[in-house]
Parts: sequence; C-alpha cells; structure tokens
Amino acid sequence: MNVLALLFSLCLFCIPGEYKADCMPAGSKLVKSDNGFEETYSKIISQLKSAEGVKIISEIDHAQNAKQVGLELSFSRLIIFGNPELGSPAMQERQLLGLDLPHKILVFKSEEGEVFVLYNSMEYLKTRYNLKRRKELRQMCRFLEESVKLATNSRPKRGNASEVYGIRGVVIRSSAKDYNTTYNNLRNAILKKDGFQIMAEVNHQENAVAAEIGLRDSGLIIFGNPLGGTKLMQEDICIGLDLPMKILVWEDEDGIVKISYNRPEFLQKRYGLEDHPVLDKMSKLFSGLVKESLSE
Repeated sequence: MNVLALLFSLCLFCIPGEYKADCMPAGSKLVKSDNGFEETYSKIISQLKSAEGVKIISEIDHAQNAKQVGLELSFSRLIIFGNPELGSPAMQERQLLGLDLPHKILVFKSEEGEVFVLYNSMEYLKTRYNLKRRKELRQMCRFLEESVKLATNSRPKRGNASEVYGIRGVVIRSSAKDYNTTYNNLRNAILKKDGFQIMAEVNHQENAVAAEIGLRDSGLIIFGNPLGGTKLMQEDICIGLDLPMKILVWEDEDGIVKISYNRPEFLQKRYGLEDHPVLDKMSKLFSGLVKESLSE
C-alpha cells in the first residue's frame, strides 16, 4: 500500500495479530468496534452500497487467502471502494494520488478477540500528495468516517499525519512507450509470475469520464501473492491496509507515461517492521516488473 520516506514513530516490536496503540501507522485512523467482526464488516458494506456514487471495487479476505496457502491469520478483510465524482477532481490536481485511490478500509480481529477498523485519513492524502484542501476530498473522508462510526459505535484514534513525508516513498519511472502498451506490458508481466494474481484493476480515466470529469490516462493494478502477504501480516496485521500491492500507470501533463509504486521500505517504516525477506523479494519483484514493462 509505499516508500523510503517516513520517519514514523511507531512501535519497534508488534506481536502478530495484536493491536497496540503505538503500532498505528502514521496518517491512519483506527477505531475499536463495539460490535463483532461480521456485524462490523456487514454494516460498513451496507453503508457503502447504499451511498450514492460509491462503488465497491473489491473485497479481499486476507484470512481466507492465508488458508489457501496453508497459513493462519486472524480475521482480516479489506474493502476497496471509491466515488469518481469526488476522487477525480483531486486527481486532476495531483494525478499521482491515483496510487492511494480508491479508498480502503481494513476490518480485523486481534488475538484478544477485539475488532478494529483501520483506514487512511484525509490528512494523510493531503500531506503525502501536497493537495490543497479540496471540498470533494473532505466530503468523501467525512462519509468514510461516518460509515465507520455507525458500524463500530466508536470514534477513531488518529496516527500523526505530520510523520508522512510527501511522495519520497514512491518510485516514479518514465516509459518511452504509449500508455496502453506500457499498461498491457505490466499486466502481462504480473500474470506471468507464479503465485501472483491480479485482484482488481481501476481505470481512473474511464471512471472520471463517466462522471463527466476530464482526466489523463491513469490506471491502477492491484495484485498480490497470498504467501508473501500473509507472512507480512503475521508480523503486523495492520499492514493489510497496504496489501495487496499496487502499481499506477499514468500520463503526466507533458504526455510522458509514468509507472509508480510504493517502495517496500515505505511499508517497513510505516508499520515499524524489522527487516523481512518478503520485503526484499517485493523490491526485486517491482524492479523486474517495471523492467519488463519498459522493454521492447
């Protein structure tokens, strides 16, 4: 979910699956639910489905994915959703924002049986991408916060957004190819990797046009490997907010096609992880995928 860039005062040691207040990633909001896991999750889904203009892109069951590769993980599900009428205007200002849109909500259960909801704050998006205070972004984040409040009967604790240092955690590579060729090369490169699958694809440009908003070519590929992802979540289940992995292909104001993704070091620092072999493999994977996307 990005980058050599954050001096986060997070915990040094996180017990797998266990919640600690100081383990909350910077720029996030964490809510302890008064309801059970299924009730909390169902209420959030109901709020999203009933909201005008909101579309659920994907629901990812991290715990079920873990079972499929023979590993155990506490209940954890990620909801990916968005509203192009509200997200697209912010992307007009800062197209790289498409790397953190659509929005995400992680619902998980701790080892003690407590249920929590985790999501990125408006301050995180605004600070990381140096956005002006857009009313559309505020509106969407207010809706997100109200939906979580109704589902949990509780208010969030907030991670310090001042610990988010811009986009220095994002890798940006230029492509000499056109948008469609670059995107298709990347997609094919992911599909060729053993154990990897594409969970969702988001065409930001098409969604913006459907909302009658102009936007240059921009598409997000969300993909992952349950084996590696689960091992990271066993260290800190909250990292499920930034998993599966994602890569954005987009065209800048000069017509140059770019490929962007979050550095694995970003995840390491944001979640206070020690060095992990999965992060090393992730770094090599991203480099390889980009190389294949840019090759003839």
